[in-house]
Amino acid sequence: MLLTLGVCPVNTAPVRASTSPTNLIMNPSFENGVDGQGIPLNWNFEICEGVGNATATLDSTTYTDGGYSSKVYSGPITQTYCLPTNGTRNVGFTQFRQFVADPVNFTDLMDSPDGFSFWFKLQPYDNQSGMAGFDIRVFGAESTAELDYAFNPDPSLTFVNQTGIGSFLFHGYQPGQWYHFSRNLRADWMRLGLPLKHLFTLVMFEGLVLQDGSTVKSETFWLDDVKIYAGNLSPSVTITSLTPSSASTGETVTLGFAVNSTSPVSEIAVNWGDGTTTRPSTGARVDSHIYLSTGDTPSRSFTINVTVTNTGGQGFAVADEIVNDRPPTVTITGLSPSPQNTGQPVQLNFTASDSDGTISAVRVDWGDDSKPDLILTISSNSMCPATNCVLPLGAIILVRWEDPAMIAQGTIIAFRPTGSADPNYLVIHRVVSVMPAGAQSGCSQVGFYTKGDANSADDPWNVGCGLPISQVVGVYQSTLAPPNGPTITTYATHTYANTGNSQTQTFTILVNAMDNSGSFGSQTLVKVIKNLPPSMSSVSVSPNPVVAGNSVTVLFSARDPDGTVSSISINWGDGTTIDSLGSSTTSDMHTYASAGSFTISITASDNAGARSQATSTVTVNAPSSPTEVQTPTIFGVSPSLFYYAMLGITAIIMSLAVLIILRKRKTPV
Repeated sequence: MLLTLGVCPVNTAPVRASTSPTNLIMNPSFENGVDGQGIPLNWNFEICEGVGNATATLDSTTYTDGGYSSKVYSGPITQTYCLPTNGTRNVGFTQFRQFVADPVNFTDLMDSPDGFSFWFKLQPYDNQSGMAGFDIRVFGAESTAELDYAFNPDPSLTFVNQTGIGSFLFHGYQPGQWYHFSRNLRADWMRLGLPLKHLFTLVMFEGLVLQDGSTVKSETFWLDDVKIYAGNLSPSVTITSLTPSSASTGETVTLGFAVNSTSPVSEIAVNWGDGTTTRPSTGARVDSHIYLSTGDTPSRSFTINVTVTNTGGQGFAVADEIVNDRPPTVTITGLSPSPQNTGQPVQLNFTASDSDGTISAVRVDWGDDSKPDLILTISSNSMCPATNCVLPLGAIILVRWEDPAMIAQGTIIAFRPTGSADPNYLVIHRVVSVMPAGAQSGCSQVGFYTKGDANSADDPWNVGCGLPISQVVGVYQSTLAPPNGPTITTYATHTYANTGNSQTQTFTILVNAMDNSGSFGSQTLVKVIKNLPPSMSSVSVSPNPVVAGNSVTVLFSARDPDGTVSSISINWGDGTTIDSLGSSTTSDMHTYASAGSFTISITASDNAGARSQATSTVTVNAPSSPTEVQTPTIFGVSPSLFYYAMLGITAIIMSLAVLIILRKRKTPV
């Protein structure tokens, strides 16, 4: 029985070709098997017709295209076996252990970068019907289960992948039909089996003759016009490790990778995804990198691409590394003067720095519910030069470093409102929606919506774009110069208004810095602020001095700089009851009963319980006594007594005169 196997030429587009003879060494061998009853049998192989270890010659044509080469081997191969006389046997194999001459071996039989292709057609010999299948086995370090094989064009062809023995067997071929077998992985060697790779009885074959219990039959294994394409294989690359899986800027990222290459590696390039490409040595399998920035986001994924090049082409492997931005650091260096009181301007000194970017904004929250101080990084980029940049009213001023074309949802925007005469006032917007590109015709810049309370005029960047009036998030007064660069050292000033109803109050000062990536860093300072007591002024007493028994009036004025005056009391200094007055009283009266020098004390209390006192001295005099004088006398009697005596005498005389007259009228004539 004769088996004819051929391989179709593979289409190539060579630039240059050369042909030379190549020897093929065939090593016939047989497998031990079992007979029909399962009894193990060993082959007593005899070389027939001198074909054992026969050598055939193939034409080897080499095609060269730049740095890529391929080979096509062609030529007939014939091998004859001697079979046993009778019995049920498994027919042996022909092993192609050295398919081409050194230094090239079977490992080099690759089809472009994808493996090798084997085209063949099967032809029964002498019209014998015993041929039922054909066996191809591929041996090597790689698992047979990973073989990629395909048979074309006959869909009726069936096959069995016998992974346990590293082979597959197919049945149902059509004589004269071409079949295609391909694989992607390397192997050490291959062998092709005779068509009778199943249990059979030799006496069933035509032409077998029984000769004294032994029959000798020559079977020929014939490869006619073998054509195999062999080319260089591009390398395969595998990422083996990436540590840490989530890194921070400034931290070393280490990449491990494996390379499988059938030819020398000429270059290894690692693109780290941030614009940096390193080229380790061709023997290196580890590389490292430090990411310096995450751009305008707090966290960013970088795609790492490893490219390995050899004469067969390039192999690639990719991995993703998450890199987190390092937030700014804030250091508060002090609050002066000390101690701190309400109504007293205090100065906060601090430093904000960013190791992998720049400080974009600093916010100082004083902890007393007052409006925080917002310190902005003002940039314009394409709108005006970074040096000597004078922005007109209404120009866009970004808190973060993007150009207007880079505005995204969530971006905070600050600008000087149109018509404002004070450039220290900035209008702050937060973008809540970005218009798609081309959605608004006639817009020279990006269009977007912002959110907040009503703004009286269109934002300058929306003019002509048909966008609605934007909304203002808030208006802040920029009290400090904008920060500049990765480190800023500055200060902020503030005055605490009051401490509530307590003598002291603790406030937590928060300094929050944002960098160009949108990350935040902060530090706090806890300070105790003291309440200021009320003050007394315009104290006057009148009259001063005063005569005992007469009243005096005291005039005064009490105020509290950080709260309210809750009560006023006056101690007159003479031991009398202290007067308790209302908080708005400005005068009081008092009468001293006795003479002396008295200290008047006026005490004012505020809502926090603090007190202040003012004093004044008043002099009280006793009433004045009359001076003693020698009183004149008449006949030794004081004039007044003499006067009254004379009046009495006169009255007596007049009374007597009246009585005399009355008696004379009663006497008869």
